Amino acid sequence: MIIASISYKGGVGKSTVARNMAVYIAEQGQKVCIIDADETMATTEWFADRQENEDKKKPFIQVVQMTDPKAII
Repeated sequence: MIIASISYKGGVGKSTVARNMAVYIAEQGQKVCIIDADETMATTEWFADRQENEDKKKPFIQVVQMTDPKAII
């Protein structure tokens, strides 16, 4: 399943929605990978903080940072 959180306008909550959905889906036992294509790298930083403060009870969520538009295509 692929779910996209997309908007051309910044600051509307795309990264927050994506992270919250990812955590919920991972807690249901599914494997989750977030592709962070935002130049602010907010989700990549969230992932680093999450890894640094690792709690064994939290499900693993992979985050891949990809800001090059050609790489996404």
